[in-house]
Formats: sequence, C-alpha cells, structure tokens
Amino acid sequence: MLNKIRAHNEELLRWFRNEQNQHAVHRQMLIKDILSDDACFLKMTLEEALAILRDLGIPQSEAITVYTTLTNPRAYSENRKKPIVKHGTRPASENA
Repeated sequence: MLNKIRAHNEELLRWFRNEQNQHAVHRQMLIKDILSDDACFLKMTLEEALAILRDLGIPQSEAITVYTTLTNPRAYSENRKKPIVKHGTRPASENA
C-alpha cells in the first residue's frame, strides 16, 4: 500500500510540474520526503496522516481505511525496505 501511495505521489509531482504549480510541487516534495520513511505513518498523528492522504487525493471516505492499513504492524513489516548489504557481508540479523 505504501508503495502505491509513493507512486501516486510521483504521478502528482509530474502533473503539478507540467502545470507549473510551484506551491503544489513544493507540497508534494515535502510529502515525498516524509514517505521515504517506511514507518512514516506510524510516526505521525492521525490528523497529519489524513492531511497527507487528502493532499494525495485520497477521498475522505477512504482515508481512515487507508490509514488503518498503513499503520497495521503487518503492513509495516511488509513495506520495510531490505537492508543494504555490501558484497561479502551478511545483514546483522544473520550474524547472530
């Protein structure tokens, strides 16, 4: 779900850039920065999350459901990025 939200944010960025709407581009860039954190929705208030979802064009009638999905611990673990592993090393979890 978070990856879909990120993709939609990218689409909105392209569209606002084409429309030369600098205020909206700035807002979407701020949202993009926030969305770069896999746990972003776990770190914000409900009001902040709903404002971001509204700015992404999620209908109010669906926003709570989307928020609940994004803050579900199972969804968070599925959205987590894989650890960056340098050649010849293992993630710390495998070193134990």
